[in-house]
Amino acid sequence: MLLIVKPYFGYCFGSMGHTLASARATEFFSWFHLEETERVPRDPGELVRHRPSGEKFRTLCSLEALTTADDELVSMELVIQRSFVDGPDAPFARDVVKSFLAAALPDACRHVLEDFMAEITRFGGDGDTPGMKVFKGRQQSWSTLTGWSRLQMANLTVEDVPSLVVNISPNPEAPNAKPIPANPHSLA
Repeated sequence: MLLIVKPYFGYCFGSMGHTLASARATEFFSWFHLEETERVPRDPGELVRHRPSGEKFRTLCSLEALTTADDELVSMELVIQRSFVDGPDAPFARDVVKSFLAAALPDACRHVLEDFMAEITRFGGDGDTPGMKVFKGRQQSWSTLTGWSRLQMANLTVEDVPSLVVNISPNPEAPNAKPIPANPHSLA
């Protein structure tokens, strides 16, 4: 998790729900054939990395879920290599980002991102929203609070590879954000 902000909060990640188990049961996980590839202790519980099972996309993107010891979702982060976003398979990269946002954001948050979601759906266009500028690599980062959620997008180097990072976590000011204490036994 590159863009996680403390203190930790839990909430409902749209259709993905409150837990990693409920997220894995969604169409997003099945459509993109995401499977667990790594699990490491991380405050307040564990960091669980997923990658597509297909060989073509396996190394190009990952979805990391930060959970509590009780499997409750704290943050979700999609990491996509810039070569995927900018290369010949760019339509697939757009689809992954669009689908991730549609699945992980509660319905009440989507209106804030309406323009960006319309731009990312239009293949071939560059777009003018801050989100699209980050997606296309023309802007370093962007963050917004959508009422219930905090969305952060940034172009970062991840494991020595230029990447687009999309993080969704609870807006700590939201009425449904539930404070989660740090795990005193965590190694992070």
